[in-house]
Order: sequence, then C-alpha cells, then structure tokens
Amino acid sequence: MRVALFLFGLLVLRAESGCGESSTATRDASPTSPDASYDGTPNADGNSDDHDGGTAAGCIEARTDRVAPSTLPPHGLDPRNVPQFVLFGFDDDAYAEGMDWVVNELFAGRRNADGSPARATFFIIGGAASSDGIFTDFGGQTEQDVVDSWKNAFDHGHEIGNHTWDHVASMDGRSRSLASWQDEVNRSHNKLKESLGIPDCELAGFRFPRLEFNENGYQAVDQAGYVYETSMEFGYDYWMPPPGEVDLPPGVGIGGGTAASSEHFWWPFTLDEALPGSYGLYKYDVGVHPGLWVFPDHVFVKIDGEMASNVTGFDYNLWLRAANDASLDFCSVLKQTFDQHYNNNRSPMNVGVHSDIYSKFNDDASSSFHNTYMERREALRCFFDYVLSRPDARVVTFKDAIRWLRDPKPL
Repeated sequence: MRVALFLFGLLVLRAESGCGESSTATRDASPTSPDASYDGTPNADGNSDDHDGGTAAGCIEARTDRVAPSTLPPHGLDPRNVPQFVLFGFDDDAYAEGMDWVVNELFAGRRNADGSPARATFFIIGGAASSDGIFTDFGGQTEQDVVDSWKNAFDHGHEIGNHTWDHVASMDGRSRSLASWQDEVNRSHNKLKESLGIPDCELAGFRFPRLEFNENGYQAVDQAGYVYETSMEFGYDYWMPPPGEVDLPPGVGIGGGTAASSEHFWWPFTLDEALPGSYGLYKYDVGVHPGLWVFPDHVFVKIDGEMASNVTGFDYNLWLRAANDASLDFCSVLKQTFDQHYNNNRSPMNVGVHSDIYSKFNDDASSSFHNTYMERREALRCFFDYVLSRPDARVVTFKDAIRWLRDPKPL
C-alpha cells in the first residue's frame, strides 16, 4: 500500500499576537560546561569526538542551562567574532536512496574552513522502517534498507533525532492528548535506539511534524528527556525585541515582512520562563520547561530593499512556492537568507530539509515542484558550497551548536 509522499508537507502557521511579561533570565548566566571529552576542536582525524565514524553525536549533559531569548550572541560576544552556524535538519528520512545520497555524496568528505567535518542532523520518523508504521517500498526498498541508511548516517558522524512514529498522520498536532504524544515520541525513540544500537542519551533532539504542537507535546518531549526541540516558527508577524538589544525607539517593534526582521533573528534559548507573545514566536501557549533548548525555525527570505518575502524555513515550502513563482530561485533565496544571518547578528541558520525530496524515486516531488531530482540536488549542493566557502561558517549538528553555546569561544 502506497503512502502519500507529502506526509512532511508543512503548513504556514500563524501566531496570535499579544503581550506578556519580559523574561528575567539573564543571557550571561553561567551555562553548563560541555562534556569534558569535548573541547570544540577536531581530533587528529578531523572529527569532533572519538565515536567510530567521527559522529558529532555522543551523549551531552542533562538540561541545566538557563538562557533567555535574545537577538544577540551569548556572553556579549561581537557577532563578527562568532561562527556562523548552519544547521541542516533533514526530516522524515523514509527513502533510503535519498538519505544515502545526502550522506554518501552531498556531505561526503566535506569540511568547514577550520578543518572540522560538516555534519547534519536527521530527524527520523521511526515508523518509516516498520510495517506497523508508514513503511513504503519506494524504489523496491526493504525495511532493512531504510534502517541501514539511518545507520550509515550515524556511522558517518551525523546526529540522529526524533520526528515521531508516524508523522502524526491525523494532522492534529495542536489538539493531541498527552498520552497520544507520549506514544508518538516513545515508539519512535525506542525504534531508533534499537535499530542503531545506541543509548537513550544519544537521542537528544526532537522536531514536531508540520511544526504543529501543543503543551501536551512539549510535556511528552520533556518527559522523554530530550535536550532540545526545534519547531517554533519565527518571522511572519510584528514583534518586539528585548529592551536595549536593537536600536529602536521605546515601544517600537519590527514588522515580519521587513528586511530588518531577518537582521535580528533569535538565537537559541531555553524555556525557563513563559515566552511573551510580543516576541513573535509561534509557541501555541507552550509553558515552562526548564533547561529545554529551543532552536527557532526562522523563515527563509527574499530581500527587496527594505522589504522581504518570507517562506516557511523548509525546502518543501520553498520548492512549492518556487514552482508557482519564477522570481524565487531555491539556491538564491537560501544564499540571501544566509547573508542576512552572516552579515548581522549571526544567529544560527536553521535549514529545514527532507532527504526524501532528493531521492530519484520520488516522482511525487518532481510532479509537485515541476522539476527533476537532479535539479533539486544541484540546487541544494549550490547552497551547501556557498556556505562552506565562507571562512567563519560552520555546518554542525544541533548537539555541537549546544556544546558551543554552553562554552562559547570567539573565532
């Protein structure tokens, strides 16, 4: 039985505007020290730790961080002196051939300017390799082929994250019960742990399907012990930066459709206090979850003078928009979005992608986007090459970004 391709289709979400109290957590509070075995520099073999294959995974310490939302780099560092992190997060990973292309070709042998290996994070649907889940024999693949592609990614140094058991097939993420979210989170977690033969602590990151969630979902993620989550969208609405961070008159905010908004994207933070509605983050009344890191999903932008066209920060959304708007070139939009981060506050660029889209067996993508898998691969490679050409850009996993955030060092 064939499962529809666009289980990963993302909705353009909207947040309710409102007011709230300001966060009192200080950005300069001393964060947890990174693992003693990790000093942020490559080993002699160029890898960032001692795991076989040079994985940037490895267990990281439990959640004891306390970092308030901010548009500025941590510890008062000058943006010009911090790395521009680029976080490729590949969702779903149901096509073994597509995932193998990302690992064996796109990322194979690629290094950042400092010599460290470029690494990605794969947010995997656990049920994508199970007949009890959503497994489909794309291109004649077997369940074991899909599992082997996951192992291949892990053994080549990439991070593995959780993307639920079946992508919440009923599309009710904002009304799902705690018990239902627990089942989605835990079934996938156990499948990934058993398939890869890794301890619980290797799985530290989570992304909600379609970026749809509620407080019950966050409680399930919290209870499962995840260190970070990356599903809160930002960039569409008028918002207010923390006082004193942006040169604006008192009481004046920034419009989501302006170039200025993408000059001040949020840095990652922890959910130690309730988020004010004025921050413009699509949080759906999520409560306090001490120590849980949030990596916002910033929009991709096409700048036109002082204004900007925004696209939800995932390749699916950009490819779909570009199919109906000739002015949107995939690689050019990603380059421009990178430049907005790089030339301004250097907040980490969260690049939402799907390995399935780049599989040669994905005819549905070719039909929907009006292009070929080879054109899509070339466009993604175009952006990847652009990032790696920058001397102070670093393509890293979310875990390694947290390690740096816990002990930030200037370039």
